[in-house]
Amino acid sequence: MKKITVALLILIVPTFFLYSQNSTLYMNTSSAVLYIQHEIRLNAELCRNPDTVRKLEKIIGKNILDEYVPLLTGSGFFIDDDGTFLTNRHVIQVPFINSMRSMIAVEFTNEISERYGGKFSIDELNTLLDDLSEMVKKGEYRLSAAIGDEVFNDITILRIAKDSLPDLAVARINDEQKFAVLKLSDLQTSQNLVGTDVYSFGFPLGPVFDRIFNERVVTMNKGAVSAVRKAELSIQHTAAISPGNSGGPLTDQAGTVVGINTALFSEGDSSSLFYAISAEQITGFLENEGYENLLKWNRRVADKAAGDDVLKLNVLGEFETSADLIIDAEKGLEIYIDGELKGTSPLYLQLDKPLSELMVTGMPGEFSVNLRVLSTLSGTTTMRPSLRTKSSLVKFAGDPGVEIFADGKLIGKTPAELELPADEYLFSFSKPGYYYEPVAFAADSAADNEVLIKSRPAYRINIEGIPAQKEVALSDYVFGKSLSIDEKLVRIIFNSNEKKLVYAPGDSIFLPEGLWFLSVDGVFEYTGMKIPITVSGRDLNIDVTQYLPHSALSFRDLPEGARIWIDGQETEVSPDARMNLPLGKREVFIWKDGYQPMSTDVTVRPDGRAFINWQEYTGHQAGAWVYTSIGVLSAGTGTAFMLVGSLFLDNDYALQHSQNYQEYLDIKNLGFAGFVAGSILSAGGVLLIPAIIEWIEYADDLKSLKLMENGKQ
Repeated sequence: MKKITVALLILIVPTFFLYSQNSTLYMNTSSAVLYIQHEIRLNAELCRNPDTVRKLEKIIGKNILDEYVPLLTGSGFFIDDDGTFLTNRHVIQVPFINSMRSMIAVEFTNEISERYGGKFSIDELNTLLDDLSEMVKKGEYRLSAAIGDEVFNDITILRIAKDSLPDLAVARINDEQKFAVLKLSDLQTSQNLVGTDVYSFGFPLGPVFDRIFNERVVTMNKGAVSAVRKAELSIQHTAAISPGNSGGPLTDQAGTVVGINTALFSEGDSSSLFYAISAEQITGFLENEGYENLLKWNRRVADKAAGDDVLKLNVLGEFETSADLIIDAEKGLEIYIDGELKGTSPLYLQLDKPLSELMVTGMPGEFSVNLRVLSTLSGTTTMRPSLRTKSSLVKFAGDPGVEIFADGKLIGKTPAELELPADEYLFSFSKPGYYYEPVAFAADSAADNEVLIKSRPAYRINIEGIPAQKEVALSDYVFGKSLSIDEKLVRIIFNSNEKKLVYAPGDSIFLPEGLWFLSVDGVFEYTGMKIPITVSGRDLNIDVTQYLPHSALSFRDLPEGARIWIDGQETEVSPDARMNLPLGKREVFIWKDGYQPMSTDVTVRPDGRAFINWQEYTGHQAGAWVYTSIGVLSAGTGTAFMLVGSLFLDNDYALQHSQNYQEYLDIKNLGFAGFVAGSILSAGGVLLIPAIIEWIEYADDLKSLKLMENGKQ
């Protein structure tokens, strides 16, 4: 039988060839690649005998107590200079990580015992291994990321893709410094990559290489794209990757990210196959999750220094090509040959001169190079130019202290004179008590750029009744406990004529005078709702629950006298056992004396067909009394039978009460039968165990009722 292995590359397997070429591409790319690790802290307070651990520290020359040790590692890369990075879902979310502690504790203590056991007495070694095992199993957990020797542990998980989507996650290091960035490819189709050179970056076998070399470096491997498929693992390539490379970038020769390395496949003794998720899929995921502005800033701030330098040129600085040349660049860039406009990218060119000048220009920047047509080259040549970004100086004039946002990113406060990449922006502004019109602006490097910020008096709008986006602990993201990672972002939207303002729950909202229409996106019960709001000279408090669409919820077979709580509030039901409730998910609790309470969730829908069937189960109290009564009676009767049976089985008693041998046998047999019957009846006393359970369940029911009566859910 053939053995096929599929490895998600966060696991540790000993295969990798270290690539050490110190190229321009390597230097420009490696600074944007992260080392991601799940760690546990060997807490000193969990150690019963710190002296033996300190003795081990002196032997190995390394601190152990209160230090962090890695459980699992992976890679990632920055896509914005504010610390936002991409990686794989399986690098961030590892539900089985706690179960791994026991396994790692065994491996860790075995290694310590094998290497250093001879330097301790038997008692010392046993104590040391017990302490190390305890610290590994119960030590404090954290997720960290490292760039070089700098470690960051303040990480926010922004988004983790659903299991049905590509294996991707977006997170951010919360730090004020600026980080190097890799540009995501904007190829319209990854099919154009087949046959081209690609490079894998990351940290294969992270902890293993750390121990072997006592140094952590980004590794780079060169290969080519073998195939592109429509599957999740769309890019198959030969740029070797190993466990630990998961989440690392796969780039072209210009350092542009064409994919994110995710898995390797191996079959028997054959060579491994390496797979990546394409940049197309990454872009689609980010757009669908509402990160369009992140993509804009990725293009603007990505380090393009590697672009022209790694384009393969001859000794004269010329790009050698066949007569058929494809300019594979982002859509809409103008392409000139010897000053003549030939069209916009992507573009196919037929060159009729041995030497010509190519210029590619557009809003992001410009690129130029001399082209040398070689008759020895056949077929089609593809060039992927990286444009040098033009910079524009933009002045912002207006009220002092106004926060300036460019496509959702805070870039400063007024008064300001900021250098920005030449591009088209949507500037927005914020200052409590004022409203500022958003400004669409094309920052041109060849013109004077000034944005005049105009303010109008605005009034605070307090919105009630909209659920805030759930705050999820980092550990819940990592261990997969939370479903909110898949939920749609909640957004509060105000429309007025052609204006559209979008806020998140908890944002400060200030609106100028006028008629606005409020809608909510991301909450089912508010779907399609539009609330007219007139702002006129004062702050407003708006409870959107008053505007919720309602529909019917029916209760089937509901007993008379039943009490009902909806979302923690006791509610009267109409004679026809129907309620008119707001649309959406509702929590229902039903209590009827003598019956088990019913607690369930139901979604009230516009069609009015939502219903609940009453489940008539006898209450735990009744069950407890029945089990208790039968158990006590059975146990008492059985005990009496066993006592009488034991008496009859006694030889002295049987001899004294018998006239002959037959009577003696009859008394003994009767005693045996009575003892057996008593044993069987006494076994009925086991019913006291479910009786106890029923009493406990009844106490829980009463507790639930008490909570409801106190208005708590």
